[in-house]
Amino acid sequence: MNPPVPVLVEWVVGPGGRIPAPPRHVTMATFAGYDDTAGAWSIVLEFSEVPSTGPTRATARFLVPEGPVERLQPGVQFEMRAGFTVTARVTVI
Repeated sequence: MNPPVPVLVEWVVGPGGRIPAPPRHVTMATFAGYDDTAGAWSIVLEFSEVPSTGPTRATARFLVPEGPVERLQPGVQFEMRAGFTVTARVTVI
């Protein structure tokens, strides 16, 4: 089972960057303390509000059912990436 969990998203918007449009954003995520070099996990963010430059509430889940759901516990932080570029810092609440 891969249930969505509540998260707080802080966007990292560099020059020429943009904040994704709702209702959904899917990209790879990296978790501190885990070796994801063998393959990163894709995360689905779903928004109940329009994302803004400030912190945005959303839900997160792994794209695939076999994702490591134990990583999505309250207090865990991870980064969303587009290639090597960090696009958001996410905290499970």
